[in-house]
Amino acid sequence: MAGTWDELVQQIKERLDIVDIISEQVVLKKRGNNYWGLCPFHKDKNPSFCVTPHLGIYKCFSCGEAGDALKFIMKTRNIEFKDLIIELAERFGLEVPVSHRKGDGSIKEIKDQMLAASMVAAEFYHDLLLRQKDANAEIALDYLTKRGIGTDIIKKFHLGIAPKSYTTLYDELRKDFSNDILEKAGLILKSEKGGYIDRFRNRVIIPIQNENGEFVAFGARALEKEQNPKYLNSSDSLIYNKSRLLYGLYTAKDAIRKEDSVILMEGYFDVISSQAHGIENCVASCGTSLTPDHVKLLSRYTKSRRIYLSFDTDSAGQKATARGASVIREVFAGLGNIKQFDESYVPSSDDKYACEIRVIAPPEGKDPDEFVRSVGADAYKMYMENAPLFIDFQLESILKNKDKYTTPQEKAQFIGLLIPVLTEIKNRIIRAEYIEMVAQTLSIDSEVLK
Repeated sequence: MAGTWDELVQQIKERLDIVDIISEQVVLKKRGNNYWGLCPFHKDKNPSFCVTPHLGIYKCFSCGEAGDALKFIMKTRNIEFKDLIIELAERFGLEVPVSHRKGDGSIKEIKDQMLAASMVAAEFYHDLLLRQKDANAEIALDYLTKRGIGTDIIKKFHLGIAPKSYTTLYDELRKDFSNDILEKAGLILKSEKGGYIDRFRNRVIIPIQNENGEFVAFGARALEKEQNPKYLNSSDSLIYNKSRLLYGLYTAKDAIRKEDSVILMEGYFDVISSQAHGIENCVASCGTSLTPDHVKLLSRYTKSRRIYLSFDTDSAGQKATARGASVIREVFAGLGNIKQFDESYVPSSDDKYACEIRVIAPPEGKDPDEFVRSVGADAYKMYMENAPLFIDFQLESILKNKDKYTTPQEKAQFIGLLIPVLTEIKNRIIRAEYIEMVAQTLSIDSEVLK
């Protein structure tokens, strides 16, 4: 117990891991005893931001910004020192001296109430489904059964059902929570007729947990064909930011560390089916495209930064794959080379590359959920073991259409599709090998292609 404010500050400093704190905002790469990354305080093109763990400090050797973990949090979150200390004291279970305590209505207290309401809601929805207390529980269970989801999976992911009636959840939660808290948590909406109604109705409920396991939001899948939209998701709130949270990370993070890799998928049920069938290191974005913050979050769990993209194999899925790869490359730019060729015959350290991007694209044209259920997890794992690097996936996707281009003019047009991919290869020797391979495939002179 801290007797004074200064003692409390010191106890918090002793508990903070500066590498963990800064890794939430900056992708770090270990070099010797220090960690290096791109400075978040100026437009840094080469890693000039150094973190020294044994001293508990950071310093940018370009712009001069320096400090400890507390200063970093204050600058990146724009939070006052006193507010930060109180927040961290509550996180670490430390008592704040009476003279520095806040009254009711602080942001922290509002967040705690929102988290509590979300947890009660998740338990309420889950109980309605598991104990079949709702009239449509049988329909929801039948839907889940057809997707290969049994009781064990329902329990693991806390799946539930939202009743068809307008105020079932609201009537339950209003006993313990204010309308303001329930509305902020995204659980109720103001009705056009006055009063409040449940946000989610007549839907399978997919609770969303943050990386600490707290329930912060919900995804909801329509039970009836005519229901629109098919999926309804919580909006961003004080406790939920979909651009910074990945579905399934809480249940996947140990496997990501163990496998030293992560599989990025598109939908909730892709992750649920895959994790349930033993492919445990997979996550998905929550109704939004992959963001730099998602990638930074994942980089904290995989040392090699080996990321597999496993989206739908249709044209929309291929666009999502290209967009995802672009975001990943943007985040790791400046930290070193992105792996661009397989070294099956050359041993290398895990930290040789800034990252490694591979694509899992089974030829059956199914999304991961459907593929795992119909073909099997073992077959999916086989495709994963043989997943090509993103550059190979790009070239293969283009070259499979080569027979459609026969005239010299068409071939010239076709080569125009390949050149942007080849110019991304920075290593001249590797680029020469790829040029030779492409030239042979197209039966053209490699010198012309160069």
